[in-house]
Amino acid sequence: MTNDKATAAADTHFGKSVLLLLVGVAIGAGGMVAYGRLAPPAQRPPEAQKAMYHCPMHPTYTSDRPGDCPICGMKLTLIGSDKSSEQKPLFYRSPMDPNRTSPVPAKDEMGMDYVPVYETATATVDGLTTVQISAERQQLLGLRSVAAAAGPIGASWKTTARVAADERKVRRITLKFEGFIEKLQGVLVGQAVKKGQPLATLFSPELLGAENEFVLAVQTDKATGGSSALAETARTRLQLLDVPNRTIDALARGAKAPRSYTVTATASGIVTAAAAIEGSRVVPGDALFEISDLSRVWVFADVRMPDLARVHIGMSATVSLTSLPGRSFPGTVNLIDPIVDAKTRTVRIRIAVDNPQGDLRPDLFGEVELHDEPHEGLRIPSDAVVDSGTMQVVFTVQPNGHFAPRAVKLGATMGEDVEVLAGLQPGDKVVTRANFLLDSESRLQSALSSMSGGAK
Repeated sequence: MTNDKATAAADTHFGKSVLLLLVGVAIGAGGMVAYGRLAPPAQRPPEAQKAMYHCPMHPTYTSDRPGDCPICGMKLTLIGSDKSSEQKPLFYRSPMDPNRTSPVPAKDEMGMDYVPVYETATATVDGLTTVQISAERQQLLGLRSVAAAAGPIGASWKTTARVAADERKVRRITLKFEGFIEKLQGVLVGQAVKKGQPLATLFSPELLGAENEFVLAVQTDKATGGSSALAETARTRLQLLDVPNRTIDALARGAKAPRSYTVTATASGIVTAAAAIEGSRVVPGDALFEISDLSRVWVFADVRMPDLARVHIGMSATVSLTSLPGRSFPGTVNLIDPIVDAKTRTVRIRIAVDNPQGDLRPDLFGEVELHDEPHEGLRIPSDAVVDSGTMQVVFTVQPNGHFAPRAVKLGATMGEDVEVLAGLQPGDKVVTRANFLLDSESRLQSALSSMSGGAK
């Protein structure tokens, strides 16, 4: 009995010792937890995200170490280096599949880290978004900007020109009867002639017969002492055949009908074509000579569509030719072609220019400067505009390396500058170099955001 009590007491003492030991272990573990030596898994701080690099031109290529892009050879940049340290990513996307996103850092099946996507400014143009470019990348891309400035618009602008003869002063010498050319008077193409100057002589049985009929009718009237309708009909026929009145009057006075007919110049000018050949037969309608009066010529110029609204009838212009350096010829716009050239997308205008000395020769090429009333407006370099065909966009410089797209409405072009009718204010800085790269980056980011917007 005594032994049983002793044994029970020993067991009780052993149990208390074990209990005290377990309590001590628990207290020690709690202390270690308090001192951070042994933290529960739920309370462990997240591991620092591994640094990743990507290509500025090919953002889908990433690497866990610095180097060069195997596609374009550009230096890889640290992902997130363009972002502020306080800015948190909106979400993370797979570098291989933009449609796969995660609200927290993650890895894909290949072990590649998801790329963080940061919030950007709201886009002002459909299909484009604001992009942020670090100073290093701006220097690498050769990015340049200039401020929009007010200045004179529409004072004058130049375009190509071509000299042509005034069609209203071109004369073609034809015959109204059949005949044979007997002799030319030595008149050649390019030679100046005066009105009434002989050009050729020809023999025409048809004309000779008509003249003899008129002579016979006149003689009959004299013999009968009266006048008949036959003589008047014969006179009218000769007039319709372009026989000069002095020749008809000579026949009426009893002169003998001439065997040859002399072709004379019907106007003063330059012989621009000569088809007459001695001994050849000619029929009514054949053009023997062409004479152009070049004392006043036409100059044709092509006007681009943006400048068409500035052109009007009566507008003054100045023509200059490379063949006549240092000289200029004033003129006036007298025609705007109602048809647009489908190939060049330009409209042809016509300028009347006085040419008393004959220095402006047909088919000479030169330059015409059109003069318009100047007005004040906003102008930027033409290189700053990205034209998609349906709209014109510029990228404006924003704080902290941001570049925002902005749609603009353009007006007239002045050399290397263009007028801005709407979309910008004086002092707004626009990108003039590397803006096409910004356009590509902006479209890419806008497309990725739209694809991943519903998957976050």
